[in-house]
Amino acid sequence: MPASEAAVRRPGAWRTVWILALVWAMAMLDRLILLLLIPGIKASMQLSDTEVSLLYGLAFAICFSVIGIPLGHLVDRWSRRNLLIAGMLGWSAATLACALSHDFWTFFAARMTLGAFQAVLAPAAISIVADLFPTEQRGKPTALLLAASMFGGALANLVGGALLDAFADHQPVLPLVGQLAAWQLALFGAGLVSLVATPLLLLVQEPPRESAAATGMGESFGMIAHVRRHGAMFLLLFAAFVVIAVAGNGVGNWWPAVFMRQSGLTPTETGMVLGSISLIGGIGAAVIGGALSDWAARRDPRTGRLKLTAVALVGQMIVLLPLLQPQFVPGIVVALSISVILSGVIGAACYSLLPDLVPPQGRGLLIAMYQFVGNLIGFGLGPTAVALVTNEVLRAETRVAEAMMLFGLPIYALAGVFVLLAAPAVNRMRAAAA
Repeated sequence: MPASEAAVRRPGAWRTVWILALVWAMAMLDRLILLLLIPGIKASMQLSDTEVSLLYGLAFAICFSVIGIPLGHLVDRWSRRNLLIAGMLGWSAATLACALSHDFWTFFAARMTLGAFQAVLAPAAISIVADLFPTEQRGKPTALLLAASMFGGALANLVGGALLDAFADHQPVLPLVGQLAAWQLALFGAGLVSLVATPLLLLVQEPPRESAAATGMGESFGMIAHVRRHGAMFLLLFAAFVVIAVAGNGVGNWWPAVFMRQSGLTPTETGMVLGSISLIGGIGAAVIGGALSDWAARRDPRTGRLKLTAVALVGQMIVLLPLLQPQFVPGIVVALSISVILSGVIGAACYSLLPDLVPPQGRGLLIAMYQFVGNLIGFGLGPTAVALVTNEVLRAETRVAEAMMLFGLPIYALAGVFVLLAAPAVNRMRAAAA
C-alpha cells in the first residue's frame, strides 16, 4: 500500500488541512489588506497609482520569488511545520513594520520582508497535502487551501473596512509608537491577528514523506536533470503559469479601485462588498474548484486538470465584459463573484498537478520554482501593468475598469494557448512515468 493511501486514512489529515487553511488565510490578510488602504496611503505619502502598485506588487514579489528557491529546497529536507512557524512569525512582524512606515522606501523594505517570510507557505503546505492524500484526492484539500486565500481577502476587506470606519475621525495613541493614521491601525491589527494565530501550527504533525518509488520516477532524482529531460513540458507549463499570474494579479488587484472610483462606493462600503464576495466565492471555489479538479483527474488522469484550466481561463475572459458598465454595481458584483470561483478552479487544478510532475524529494523546490516564475513576473508586474495602462495609455485614473479589460482579455487568451500547448508534453511525461 503506498504511503499516501495510508496517510489519507490517518487521524488528523483533514485537521492538518484546516489549520494550514487558517494559516494561509492569515497570510493573505497581511498581504492583501494593503489594497483597501490605498487611498489613505496615497494621501499620507503623496504617492501615484504606479508607486502604490510597486509597494503592493514588486516589493513583495522580489523576495517572495527569489528567497522561495532556497526555502523550497529546505522544505524538501527539513521539518515543514517548523519552517511554517518561523515564516508566520516573520511575516507577522513585517506587517507590523509596514504599519509603522512613514515613507515609501521604509514601506518598500517592510513589504520585501513580508514577501521573504511568506515564500515558505505554498511549498511547505502543498508538500504536506501531497503526503496526506493520493493524487486523485488532492483537489479538494488543495482547493480548500487556495480558497483560504479568498477568506483571507475577505478578512482583509471586512477587518480593514471596519477599522478604517472606526478610526476615520479618531486615531488613538498607542504605547511606544504614538498616534497612527487609520490605514496604519488597520495594518497593525492585521499583523497582531497573524501573530496570535501562530501557535496553532504546533498542532500540526509532520507527515511521513511519500515513497519516491511509488511515483514511478525512481529513487534517484536530480531536479536540474529532471527539468532538462522534460524541458519542453516545463517551459510551456511555466510560461502558462507566468501569464496566468500576470493576468490574475493584474486584473484581480484593481477591482477595489473600480468600486471606489467608478461605482461610487466608499472604502468602507467597498470593503464590505469585497469581503462578502470573497467569503461566498471562497466557499464556492473550495467546493466547486476541488470537485472539478478531482473529477477532471479521474476523467483524464494525465491532462484533465490542464484542460479544465483552459476552460476556466475562457470563463475569466467572459466575466471581464461587465466592466463595460462599471456604474452597474450588481453586474460588477456578479462578475467578480464568478471570477473568484474560476480562480479557485484554476488554482486547484494547477497546484494539484504540480506534485505529480516530480518525485516527493523535489516537490517543495518545484512549487518554489513555480512561485519564482509566476510571482516575480505576475505579482511583481501585473498590478503595475494595469496601472501603466491607466496612467500612460488612457491617461485617466477614473478609467481603471477599461484598463483592466484592455489588459485582461488578451492576456487570459494567451494563457489558455500556453496551457493547451503544454498538455501533450505533460501527457508524454506522465505516460513514461506510468
